[in-house]
Amino acid sequence: METLTGKTIEQMTQEHKEEKKEHPYVSRNDYLKSLEQDEHGYPIVDRQKFWKLACLHGWEEDFLQDAVSAGMVEAEGIPEYYQITEEYGF
Repeated sequence: METLTGKTIEQMTQEHKEEKKEHPYVSRNDYLKSLEQDEHGYPIVDRQKFWKLACLHGWEEDFLQDAVSAGMVEAEGIPEYYQITEEYGF
């Protein structure tokens, strides 16, 4: 079976494994702490590199789960909470 890019699932799986070897797991917070800071003390983030690592290590899902658990984000604040979302798979 081929994807839109012409790569097989096996090829994509192998590439993903190689990426994980090249970029061993680091937590989102530890990665951000390792970056240079701007004049306000915030990390200077290369969004492309961050996104690549976030996808590789599942940072987005972890962050969202933690944010909901900590009360930083509530379902009531998301408009889709009041809509039928079966088409999205949840």
